Amino acid sequence: MMRYILASKSPRSQELLARTGIDFEIIPSDMDEIITKEIPSDIVMELAEQKAKHVYENLECKENTVVIGSDTIVVYKDEILGKPVDKQDAFDMLSMLAVA
Repeated sequence: MMRYILASKSPRSQELLARTGIDFEIIPSDMDEIITKEIPSDIVMELAEQKAKHVYENLECKENTVVIGSDTIVVYKDEILGKPVDKQDAFDMLSMLAVA
């Protein structure tokens, strides 16, 4: 039997994977993200791969295990918006995106 692990603590990623109907565990990656790419879609793939590899490498039992990495970034006018630092920053970002 296959073991599936989601290497993300994102509620949205968990919700999306749950919709597939497969049983999975959640083991979030706690590694520092290293971005070497410039194109947003490449950055997301790079970060998701880093998370999946980090979790996989730290597993005691790797047999019959699939680790799924995921990441999300928000891009507005060719600029990557980071995670908001506080409620006001989140409000400002959402307000900017709402008028787009």
